[in-house]
Amino acid sequence: MPYQPGVVAIAGAASVPVIPVATDSGRIWGRRAFLKRPGVIRISVLPPLPPGLPRARLLRELEQAIESETDRLLAEGSPPVDKLVG
Repeated sequence: MPYQPGVVAIAGAASVPVIPVATDSGRIWGRRAFLKRPGVIRISVLPPLPPGLPRARLLRELEQAIESETDRLLAEGSPPVDKLVG
């Protein structure tokens, strides 16, 4: 689905950077699924995109950053549980 421009309006009105965040939650929680299975979800906070970018550029860079990081997280698969406790 295409990224929605609401984030551009919010970022523009607040004059703040946009911080992309990617997850691999789709491995465990299906889209629009009511039932949530247990598991480990990883979250990756990416470098901020500067304030003031034109709408099309911000949406393009946001989508590229999130989608490429999500693909990376999904390719890595689930981390072993013993690596999560430290």
